[in-house]
Amino acid sequence: MLGTAVKKTASALCMLSIFLLSIFQFSNLATANPIIPPYIHIQSPQNKIYSSNEIELNFAAPSVELPENTYFTSFSYKLDNFSVVTIDGNSTLTSLPWGSHSIIVYAQDNEGLSYFSQTVYFDLIFSTAWVLAAFIIAAFVCVGLLVYLKRYKRGLPR
Repeated sequence: MLGTAVKKTASALCMLSIFLLSIFQFSNLATANPIIPPYIHIQSPQNKIYSSNEIELNFAAPSVELPENTYFTSFSYKLDNFSVVTIDGNSTLTSLPWGSHSIIVYAQDNEGLSYFSQTVYFDLIFSTAWVLAAFIIAAFVCVGLLVYLKRYKRGLPR
């Protein structure tokens, strides 16, 4: 009976020490890096569908969040895991292929530190309005051509 009480007490002490150790480790993680890095926010494109393959790339990189005497020196973006493209600031992405895309914006400061935005996913879908308009025009041309050819075969006045 004494052995059972000792085992229960040892087990309880072991669980208590694990609990206290986890709280200590969590508190150390919470205070390990109190400085939050600057946040680069992509304003455009957004997570949505576009009907044009020319998209504005607009982003905000507030230098207010940088340490004193530190500033951004360069910006770049990475589209669909292709090579990184250096830009001066907001720009227009042209001739993008139709389909799904992802983009990340990067910034580098004068200290050589790099920052990046969250990944934005967007889709470019070819507008069906143009296809429908072309189909309607082609249909009118075909009907007009058929009417003309029928009249021409019968010898009716044109």
